Amino acid sequence: MFKLVVNPVILGFDMRLKRKMTEAEFASAIQYMRPPPARVLEIAHADLVRGVKQAEIAKEYHITKGSVSQASKRVWLGFLRSKGYREVSIVLPDARAFIAEGWGKEAVDEINRKL
Repeated sequence: MFKLVVNPVILGFDMRLKRKMTEAEFASAIQYMRPPPARVLEIAHADLVRGVKQAEIAKEYHITKGSVSQASKRVWLGFLRSKGYREVSIVLPDARAFIAEGWGKEAVDEINRKL
């Protein structure tokens, strides 16, 4: 059973989320993704495992920081799936959206405690 993580802004790269992983976690994350190009894996590995700054990675690969962030997010979402979480985007009335956003915030706190 998957746990619900609502609101891509909270799940994505909100800086409240710790975005560092081990080699083993990186390898596990890849198993939960559609096969990505090798370049995406190299970029995400530099960011998520080796801790190289995104600006430095962008300069090395001649791409934008946004492209680095996007590559890392692909692997990060695979990592969260491997831990039983799923990102969803939904349209809800304000009252229900407020509740769903609360679930998303709780999930971020839970992820940070566990990781």
